[in-house]
Amino acid sequence: MTAPTPSAGRQHLLRGHEVISHTASFTNGRHCCLVFLLDPYAGQKDLKVFKAYADRSDEAETLALTQALSFLEYRDIDTPATLASHTSVDLAGRRVDIFCDLVAEGRYQAFPFVRRDGGSRELIMQFHLREAITGETPGAALEQCIRRLSDYFEAPEEPDS
Repeated sequence: MTAPTPSAGRQHLLRGHEVISHTASFTNGRHCCLVFLLDPYAGQKDLKVFKAYADRSDEAETLALTQALSFLEYRDIDTPATLASHTSVDLAGRRVDIFCDLVAEGRYQAFPFVRRDGGSRELIMQFHLREAITGETPGAALEQCIRRLSDYFEAPEEPDS
């Protein structure tokens, strides 16, 4: 990839938290946005960075800000719940809806769905059957699911056998 041309940072307020976004454009026409947030759940000692790519700088910024907002929102669902919780994130250019449901006492499972262009959702079966992603809270399951989905979407596709 070619060297990026960075823009000046912009300051935003999301759910009462300050975030800074920096967008860079590449000579191939793509744009990357990084959003920086001091993690309010870690005493503002940890820096969270959200990254998104798009064809336009404002689109990349919107995608990265959406990820930061989702982080702030899903961390709030760590309270005990018996109903499914839900969040939507943008990962590797895909819109993903993740539902977390109580599957056993003190155990929540994340169910990721890829949202298609027409608005329909398709369950990523691998994470439902072979690779169930669970956690002690909905937030923990969701966090693990997002990490695993990032790896899953970045991995090269395996050839069909």
